[in-house]
Amino acid sequence: MAKHRACSYTYYEFFAGSGMVRAGLGDSWKCLFANDFDDKKAASYEQNWGEDEILVKNITIPGILRIPVGGCACEALAA
Repeated sequence: MAKHRACSYTYYEFFAGSGMVRAGLGDSWKCLFANDFDDKKAASYEQNWGEDEILVKNITIPGILRIPVGGCACEALAA
């Protein structure tokens, strides 16, 4: 029988809003980075997933974005 890992896939959640992508993907996916520039949306994300889980900044400004390493994010969700 195949052994299942708790987290099989990783992704980055840009413009995360309240984190519905994270909710939809479930526990077999791990969010390595979440971002939103809207304070109200980020507050909703923080309520759902914790305040250390999201970067509240406009990442389109050069030099702002520092994406953590430690996994290989799915390009379809990162684009």
